[in-house]
Amino acid sequence: MRRNAKFAKKLFLLLTAALIFSATIAIPSPAAAATLFSHNFNSGSASGWTATNGTWDVVVDGSHVYRKTGNVEGRTYAGNASWTNYSVEARIKVDNFNGANRAMLNARYQDGNNYYAASLYNSSGGKLEIRKKIGGSSTTLVSKNYTLNTGTWYTVKLEVNGSSLNMYVNGVLELSATDGSLTSGRIGLVTQGAAVAKYDDIVVADVAAAPGVNMDSFFTNYRDFSSFVTGNLTTDTNFALNIASWQMPHGGFFKGMEAKYQNPWNGTERRSDWVANGVELGTFDNDATVKEIRFLADMYKKTNNTTLRNAVRKGVDFILNSQYASGGWPQVYPQRNNYSDYVTFNDNAMIRVMVLVDDIVNERYAFDTDVVTSTQKTQLAAALNKGISYILNSQIVMNGTPTVWCAQHDPVTYAPRGARAYELPSKSGSESVGITAFLMSRPQTPEIRSAALNALAWFDQVRTDGVRYNRNGPVFFEPDSSSVIWYRFYNLENNNHFFADRDGQKYYDIMQISEERRLGYSWAGSYAKNLLQRASSTGYYTLSHPLP
Repeated sequence: MRRNAKFAKKLFLLLTAALIFSATIAIPSPAAAATLFSHNFNSGSASGWTATNGTWDVVVDGSHVYRKTGNVEGRTYAGNASWTNYSVEARIKVDNFNGANRAMLNARYQDGNNYYAASLYNSSGGKLEIRKKIGGSSTTLVSKNYTLNTGTWYTVKLEVNGSSLNMYVNGVLELSATDGSLTSGRIGLVTQGAAVAKYDDIVVADVAAAPGVNMDSFFTNYRDFSSFVTGNLTTDTNFALNIASWQMPHGGFFKGMEAKYQNPWNGTERRSDWVANGVELGTFDNDATVKEIRFLADMYKKTNNTTLRNAVRKGVDFILNSQYASGGWPQVYPQRNNYSDYVTFNDNAMIRVMVLVDDIVNERYAFDTDVVTSTQKTQLAAALNKGISYILNSQIVMNGTPTVWCAQHDPVTYAPRGARAYELPSKSGSESVGITAFLMSRPQTPEIRSAALNALAWFDQVRTDGVRYNRNGPVFFEPDSSSVIWYRFYNLENNNHFFADRDGQKYYDIMQISEERRLGYSWAGSYAKNLLQRASSTGYYTLSHPLP
């Protein structure tokens, strides 16, 4: 065994636990919502605003205000394109609607063809609206009659938080809508047609989501690279340099490479067992790439060796480039042209990547240096949000109720997908645990909390109390009052569990599948026990009845 690896692993895990504990007690309580932007135009200038259409100027109306005039639609914007969840508030006065026109306050403004709007609409005596414009096509999400008077100031606020949209007028919540078309963007002011409108006292505030639950104990194994560590700096540095030499041009690594890492790459040996279109493939399967990045970052922090830093940066590029536009990560990259190209939760591959990305973005230990560029950190933050969006969109809905996830999903349609012949599309009692734990750890937007609670409710509903699973048989399931299990696979259309064989068929009795598959696969386990215990003990979720 490599350099007393058992002792090194125990020492590493003890140190990791100490670091996590110290980090946990040092984290301050979340601060109140911060002001991201404000402008009252008292300087007589509209600096910070970019007008792209219509006539805009600063005039005096008691104090300096920002005015739109002219006969065409006026559009102007300010702020940061990366803003996601926030409220924008402004005083708005319409001097003249000049017909059935709108004066709007915009959030997640990307350009003149893509934004959300809180709208004052001069139609049928007046209306309030929450609208969206996507790709140049406008839709009214919700509206109500509301008397609007010209020459009157209205304090309007549009709040965007996840897919929740709220419109306030004079401090009163008037309209609410749900839409997930846009996730980020600046603020904007849009006034239609020949309407003359004035805006003042514009304030943007962060919408602070409730903090998530500390789930670090669930992710300890995801962060573990102790099999690479001896504690001898020289030995470990040489080993890290060997690993860097095996990195493929796209930045990824292959799995099960520890024996080969004993020596540097010779320049000719294959670095991956998987090749497609003449390209060696990297993978996230079995901890690959994630584990290497973590070890290399740790060794860079200890040595300041730029070869190791550059290898980490290449690995980060592999993570960024391998992510699908929908937000999911495959098992391999580039494409292998089989089930490995699906978004892969199997064996916690995607969640392992997301925990790493989150650690880098938040500069946890070993990533609290210049090992990753500031540009990469910004890109990773966006990638993390896309990944969460994919998780929310791919949650399996049964009879109108969100449940859990499959081990693989389609990168475009989000539909559950199968993998090997005995891994059929299903609701997974195993992989869904890590996904749910990750959602619980995130800032709790309404969408994230709802998804996690629905998954917890599903685990609570389908659990089998009083049964123990024996993987090696000969009695695979037997009574045990202290045990609780979940099965690996459940039907998509109901909560019946099933088994499968290499013939690709479902079986509802484990003795109906071949002995090779009975003994060669994990068909059940106490998968969600610790998850439900954690959710219950923190008050996040209330169990239907106590666990065994």
